[in-house]
Amino acid sequence: MSDETVSIPDPSKILPDFLNWIKPITLSKNRDDVLLRWKTIDRIFIEQNDSEIINSQWINNLILSALSDAPVEPEELETLRAEFKKDDFMYPSSSLDVEEELRVLSSYCLSLIADDDYFNSENSAMNTTKILSASFNGLRSFKGGVCLYNLLSHYSFHYSRSQREKPKLSPPSFIFKKSKGFSDSSTQLTSSPAHVPYIGNFAENLSKELDIQLSAATNSMSIYVRNANKIISILEEEQEVLWLVNLSWNEDFDISYDSMEMDRKILLLPLHLKDKTKILAELPSVKAIARKIGVKDEEIEFRDWVEKCQNDLPKSIINVLDKSSEITPVLLALKLATDGGWYKKWKSLIGIDSKFKINSLALTLQLYREFLTIEWSK
Repeated sequence: MSDETVSIPDPSKILPDFLNWIKPITLSKNRDDVLLRWKTIDRIFIEQNDSEIINSQWINNLILSALSDAPVEPEELETLRAEFKKDDFMYPSSSLDVEEELRVLSSYCLSLIADDDYFNSENSAMNTTKILSASFNGLRSFKGGVCLYNLLSHYSFHYSRSQREKPKLSPPSFIFKKSKGFSDSSTQLTSSPAHVPYIGNFAENLSKELDIQLSAATNSMSIYVRNANKIISILEEEQEVLWLVNLSWNEDFDISYDSMEMDRKILLLPLHLKDKTKILAELPSVKAIARKIGVKDEEIEFRDWVEKCQNDLPKSIINVLDKSSEITPVLLALKLATDGGWYKKWKSLIGIDSKFKINSLALTLQLYREFLTIEWSK
């Protein structure tokens, strides 16, 4: 028996939704196991004592392990398992022994990564888009007792608007309160201007004061420029989308959207919108923009759409396909289809059959998210 001891966290600190999330697994019946799993999640995602481990690759692994229908590789579960092992030395040494538990807990970890109550808003917004991209418009569900897709759809709506709120642009301030050390040394020198130690003390404090003032001025200017640049980006984005909707013209291919076939319109509009997204959050109302451009609200056969599009893919999209993965299922389908005989391979990676109907507006939004996911991962 190991001499190691494990500290159990205070149950009152567990977030209420955590218990709802883990209902599908036997873990929820064991009080100590619940507390120990929470201890790890709290350390990494709430307190962020070891936040440096939350890198892009681990987020991808969490996504792939959290998806209900997709297959999972042991290495995709390993990082989370190793972290649980740090807080609970009795935790299994093989991730496959606790696969279902790790997959449910991966889903919960994703809900925290996407929440700007705990993480930077821009990062949360980008991670929300990535997770929604992997979900394929909700066709791929996530493990857990709470619907992660619905939660993240709510987050996406929030970030699309909150990230585009124009910051207040106050003039930079260059007048700052003098430090006590500088004021005291100035008073001393004034009372005894010939006293050499006072002169040295004043010179030293003056130097420090100048450094403080310059640092404060630089910080004030940086905040002003950052806010000004964000306002410019928001206005530029609004103008670009307005021009797109009114002109219905694709500058990259120098062609009107009105003259495009529906299949090609669904393919090219998301790429166009990706280039017009200047803020690190999805554009609001992408489906409404698509309607304005002429994408019909109708059901289409996904497999047929993929095969029609892959016959004549523009170079700009072919270049993107090399970066596609299970996180970007539609682009992955296009990539695999260019090699022929893609149905079985795609199903083995994504977990669903390609023979299904999907709404054309939903497919447009899905592709937009996938293009953003690849763009933001550069």
